[in-house]
Amino acid sequence: MASGTTTTAVKIGIIGGTGLDDPEILEGRTEKYVDTPFGKVNIQLVETSI
Repeated sequence: MASGTTTTAVKIGIIGGTGLDDPEILEGRTEKYVDTPFGKVNIQLVETSI
């Protein structure tokens, strides 16, 4: 790493995909229901780590 540079942790999102609901690979799963300016979403958002 070059002198004077910093690193920042980032979060990424993965939407959909077969197997992403496999409880063996997901850690710390939380579900959130959110409102948007366009109304409520039709399914919960899932926050987790793999």
